[in-house]
Amino acid sequence: MGSGNSKSLKCNKLIKLFNKPNVLEYLCDEHYKILNKKTQGTFDAWTSEENFRKNRYPDAPCFDHSRVILREGNCGDNINASHVDGFKHPNKFIVSQAPLAETILDWWKMILDQKCEIIVMLCKLVENGRSQCYRYWSPVEGTTLEMGSLKVKTIEVNSVFKNFQVTRIDVTHKEGGSLRLTHFLYEKWQEDYTFPEETDFLRLVLMIMTYDRLLVNRKLDNGCRMHSNGPIVVHCNSGLERAMTFCAVHIALYSFFKTGKFNLYSIVTNLRKQRYNCLADVNQYVFCYTVLLCYVELYLSY
Repeated sequence: MGSGNSKSLKCNKLIKLFNKPNVLEYLCDEHYKILNKKTQGTFDAWTSEENFRKNRYPDAPCFDHSRVILREGNCGDNINASHVDGFKHPNKFIVSQAPLAETILDWWKMILDQKCEIIVMLCKLVENGRSQCYRYWSPVEGTTLEMGSLKVKTIEVNSVFKNFQVTRIDVTHKEGGSLRLTHFLYEKWQEDYTFPEETDFLRLVLMIMTYDRLLVNRKLDNGCRMHSNGPIVVHCNSGLERAMTFCAVHIALYSFFKTGKFNLYSIVTNLRKQRYNCLADVNQYVFCYTVLLCYVELYLSY
């Protein structure tokens, strides 16, 4: 199977691929071809100095066609966050950089506007002595952060799960409107390119998928006609690497569930059309494959 004509892989084909002695060479070649594909898009919303300062990294703007547009306010409509499609589910995710001190109000406005009930955080606040994320919620139960017209109250903190923390949060607007959401903090993957255990990361993705479906079922049981939730917010520090790896694995797993196969080459190619320069490191691409192999070996072995 040549990477120039990448095909969808079924479980047995994935296992056969990893049994080949040149599997890493093959995956590197496949990823190289993805990087050589031109992505079309403009960045007009980020040309002003005011908006440029909202970027955590100067080389990580958002495409105009996929950026999240905030409702008009005193701070404009720009935030470093992108709409990202899931498996046959448009705008399944919002992928963003980690909030800065000056963008924290915009961040929570986005959450409230988009009715996001799940946040997945894939970085620590500080890694290797460098700030990666401004703390946008309180870690203490019963405490509230106030910012502008918004209040963010921590209802419950659950640390019983290995390697990640689950926090229930209420967001309210002083002029009306509220939202309860669940924040999943995963700290086992830091910026130093030391990847987490595949089984550990797989459990995280599967847990988010299960919880997302649980929310939908609760709504249906309560008579709601909605068959989906608001977008899942996923962020690391930049929103380009760890966060997009999560999305790639999530999409591939759903493809497995629905069709019995997946095409990571196609998935990552499409993701790069929505979030500028994401998944540019071949190690992230290989990690996606090994997580999917882990799923096959753990749950679909035969």
